[in-house]
Amino acid sequence: MNELILVENVNGVAMTTSLKIAEVFGKEHKIVIRNIKEKIHLFGQHNFVPSSYLNSQNKEQPMYYLDRDFATFIIMGFTGTKADGFKLDYIKAFNEMEETIKNMAIALNERTKAIMSVMDAKTDIERIAALKNLENVIETPLLETIEEQKPKADYYDDLVDREHLTSIREAVKELEVKERKFVKWLLSEKYLYRDGKGHLRPYANMTEYFAVKDYINKHNKHSGVMTYFTVEGKNYFRGIISEIKEQLV
Repeated sequence: MNELILVENVNGVAMTTSLKIAEVFGKEHKIVIRNIKEKIHLFGQHNFVPSSYLNSQNKEQPMYYLDRDFATFIIMGFTGTKADGFKLDYIKAFNEMEETIKNMAIALNERTKAIMSVMDAKTDIERIAALKNLENVIETPLLETIEEQKPKADYYDDLVDREHLTSIREAVKELEVKERKFVKWLLSEKYLYRDGKGHLRPYANMTEYFAVKDYINKHNKHSGVMTYFTVEGKNYFRGIISEIKEQLV
């Protein structure tokens, strides 16, 4: 169970997917989708995000991202001793992810306050003190939060790797677009697809813009494969986005 990342950070919200629920509880994905559709009227739009993935036959299939409330409602319908253990794993995963998101928000808020103090300083003495405080905030709590907590989130997504490859999450910050909308656009335009586990992968003719690379998390040695933007890819999409940016923000 520890090898499977149950919950991820989706734009500041702890969420799991219908695919993960099906895998963890040994259910057919179509059954989980049916259960979600039967109960979807009980929840608001903030509780779920419709999505899709490509199955082993390369056909697009529906998938959902669910927040804690919706996911809990679905998995609590599964019975049995084994299912009970998985429910506890899910509760723990949501708790850990929500704590990670909270800690990151606190650290970022402290940095914002420190920056404002520098801007509001009226004397050289105040400015020096504010700059020193900003330096401490950036170098200590913020970096600790990002470097130590973020590996637990977002598929253990590193910001930039050694070969100048950039993660999708970091790239959208540089491109100043919404991650969810940008990923949806990349999928619709056939730059990327979702594999059977819902992971983003580039099509074979897109290797100039994307790279698929192995990674190992330095904290717990968890390993996997992730999709990154190449330098050429970032430059290419920066040019395209300038023309359609209103669709992606």
